[in-house]
Amino acid sequence: MTPRTTSQLENPTPSPAGPCVTTETGRFAAKWLAGTLLVLSVVACGGSDTLPQDELGDSTPQAASSGPLMQIASAGSTAQSTRSIGRVALPAVSAPKTTTYFVARSGLNQNAGTKAAPLATLQRAVDLAKPGDTIILSAGVYTLDKAVRVVGKVATSDLPLTIQGEKGAVLRAAGEGIPGIWRGMIEIENSKHVTVKNIAVENSSFFGFRVLDS
Repeated sequence: MTPRTTSQLENPTPSPAGPCVTTETGRFAAKWLAGTLLVLSVVACGGSDTLPQDELGDSTPQAASSGPLMQIASAGSTAQSTRSIGRVALPAVSAPKTTTYFVARSGLNQNAGTKAAPLATLQRAVDLAKPGDTIILSAGVYTLDKAVRVVGKVATSDLPLTIQGEKGAVLRAAGEGIPGIWRGMIEIENSKHVTVKNIAVENSSFFGFRVLDS
């Protein structure tokens, strides 16, 4: 193929009528180079594909009245999108969804853990909780026959795991206390950014709280 000169691009020779041929590739490549649309092929099926002389300064290509030109209508929008891509704002990242779980002496562990349908045990709430969640232990005395274990809960400073008692929330060990030595009533292990506050412990045989590798 013989390369076209600038004058040929500005004054193209109309393609003759006949079978579909690919024309004006160089013309539109030059026109849309500033828009970074590097390849555009115009298919003309008979007739003329001559466009207005001022099209090199126009942002939207125009087809001549005779001879259909394929892919021209979409070319302008494609080039415009390409030119604007540097200004496209990324969608905002929504904050992670957090949950507040409620525990009450009247609750059931098969409940959802809402204020209206609380859980029965602190351990069940801990098992369900994830970083950023809050557990509310309602007022009352909760009898434990084993430790509440908080294990592998890796939260962050922005999304801590909070275990909070209402006024009068008490954990009391049954019998002679939690079985075993070096045990706590609440044990936090291999976890990060876990906060426990406003919860009283009673009748612990060893530790009230035990924190390990956290």
